[in-house]
Amino acid sequence: MNRYSKNADAAAALVMYMTSPEVQKKRAIVGSYNPTLPELYKDADVQKANPFMGQLLDVFTGAVARPATATGLKYPEVSRAFWDATHEVLSKKASGADAVRRLEGKLKQTRRNAW
Repeated sequence: MNRYSKNADAAAALVMYMTSPEVQKKRAIVGSYNPTLPELYKDADVQKANPFMGQLLDVFTGAVARPATATGLKYPEVSRAFWDATHEVLSKKASGADAVRRLEGKLKQTRRNAW
């Protein structure tokens, strides 16, 4: 919410409403929107409307941050290293094991120079 908002109270009320369990449940059922409340992934009504939702809780709770979070300004270099390794395997220029070994070396070298 913008601190300079002329309608800060209304904006805060909207945020509270949209993030309420009732609205999140309705949005999950009607629009397949992912709730932010873990218990809604186990809700019988949500699972009846969208059976796949039951599997998403483990996905979201086990997720890790994108490399950009950990690598900061080195993200383009890290991303390129992953892309190169993937391309080598998909174009049959390297085995998966060899590509991963080279990728690991590249990432260690990049990290040694701080990210």
